[in-house]
Amino acid sequence: TGSHTNTEIVDGRLKLSSGQTSGTYTSEIFDANDPNQWNTLTWQGAVPNLTANSVVNESGWVNSTGYPLSGFDSSWSGITLTALYDSTNNSQIELGDATVNSLGVVTNAASNEWGNVLISYDYNTPFNASLSFQVRSCLTSDCSNASFASADLTDMSILGQWFQYQASFSSSNSSISPLLENVVINSSLGIVSVTISEPNGTKSSQTGIPINFAVTGLNLNCWYNLDNGENVTLADCSDSSFNAPDDGNYVFNLYANNSLGAFDHQSSTFSVDTPAPSSSSEEESSITGEVTSEFVETVKLTAGEIQSLTMNPGETKQLSWNVKNVWTFPLQECNFESIGSFYSWISYTENKTLDAGEEHTFNFDISVPAETEVGEYNLGVTLKCPGTGKSALFIVEVVEKTLEFELINVQRVSDSQVEVVYSLKELSGSEQNVELKFSLFDADNIIVSEATETKTLSANLVEEFETLISIDESLVGELILSIDLNSEVYSSFVQEGITIGAPVGGFAIFGEDGFIGTGGGIILIIVVFALVTVLFVARTMRKSGKTLKDVFNNLEGFFDNFKLRFKKPQW
Repeated sequence: TGSHTNTEIVDGRLKLSSGQTSGTYTSEIFDANDPNQWNTLTWQGAVPNLTANSVVNESGWVNSTGYPLSGFDSSWSGITLTALYDSTNNSQIELGDATVNSLGVVTNAASNEWGNVLISYDYNTPFNASLSFQVRSCLTSDCSNASFASADLTDMSILGQWFQYQASFSSSNSSISPLLENVVINSSLGIVSVTISEPNGTKSSQTGIPINFAVTGLNLNCWYNLDNGENVTLADCSDSSFNAPDDGNYVFNLYANNSLGAFDHQSSTFSVDTPAPSSSSEEESSITGEVTSEFVETVKLTAGEIQSLTMNPGETKQLSWNVKNVWTFPLQECNFESIGSFYSWISYTENKTLDAGEEHTFNFDISVPAETEVGEYNLGVTLKCPGTGKSALFIVEVVEKTLEFELINVQRVSDSQVEVVYSLKELSGSEQNVELKFSLFDADNIIVSEATETKTLSANLVEEFETLISIDESLVGELILSIDLNSEVYSSFVQEGITIGAPVGGFAIFGEDGFIGTGGGIILIIVVFALVTVLFVARTMRKSGKTLKDVFNNLEGFFDNFKLRFKKPQW
């Protein structure tokens, strides 16, 4: 598709129409469906440019049948043969009246023998030709708002949803034309890249902290925030500065995008540590001998570390982080949130007031996006309270999943044992020896029991296993079950919240779902019958004044009527 002016397509190649020395081809209008950056235009074809007496060598055949010259183009004309050379016999062939016809076949050569020859010939008429391109990107589907213009086809970098090119052909010889076989257009959302040089390290002042960065791209917008807080726009994507709210550790996040939606984001970490101010009283103390005091920052929060972990693309795991208020006053409005370049992997937030001496565990999920590539990723969480805060950084190593663990059931099977039923699926295609460590944690995150087992898993199979964990008889309530898996090629862990009930004592009559089973039914009948019998004996003795022996003599006949064997007591 497209429109032609003095051009035509012959044998799949675009060229000047017969007898024409100039012409154009205007392409169809290409639609990217969204705003786009058009980057490069590459083409394939040929533009012959020959001068008079320019010698060209072609390999061909000379024989009675006549084969065309290799690479011959029917648009070439005015060819005079100057030499024939038999490359097979290494000898010159007489020209005679040899000519080249319209099919590129050498005719009337003095030699008619078969053989591969090297042919030299001249173009009598000099000529030159050209093939050039102009392009335009458009904001409307008919491109009526834009004109064609020349561009560097290797780096056009023009924006717009629609694109069109125009190829211009020219030749000084109406029998010779440039040839265009195909055109390839490359486009993208554009390139956006940011690199941070400041802030980093430790700053001694909370004010005037510099923002220095390099950014690449067209039609850019830039902005930043501290610890994923309020976004601040950077005018013209230029360097700037800001003030920190307090001393402490910070994550600086810098963002840039273009009008097409291409985006880049980088983070840096820095800290602010303002030195204690010196006062004139301190200087005077060396002279007067007065006692001065030195400011020492009060530690208000302590926090545990978060161990690095291994995860798979598309996997979600739960982690815990313990933080304690060691100050003598409550810390109100403490905000828990994620930090770092991959903060979106942790979506959990919490607002918490920590009383004096209170320790709190923040439980949060990490979700690795399914398209994440294998590698190490830095993540972090922070708790920001008025006047203080704590952060913890850790590494998530994303690996290819070669083993799948599924927890099927956990139940107490006796006073001192918990049974864990689970399955393992081998995904790597090779046998794996898997070591599993089962740990039970109480509400204070203290290990109350452990068990370790090793299983051999055949390639590409799913197998179900059972493991018994010894526990104290008094252990009841909500616990955390953690399973660490390690093989030659894979490591992972699973955490699940479970509830352990109290040991069941006595004689169970009821079966599953609360219904009486066969054995339970028989036991229930015997118990009820015995109770009725005891009541019957007691009532008979009270009314008749008979002895217990007399009553049992009467009962023996009663039971015989029901074909039951009843043995009298031996008095």
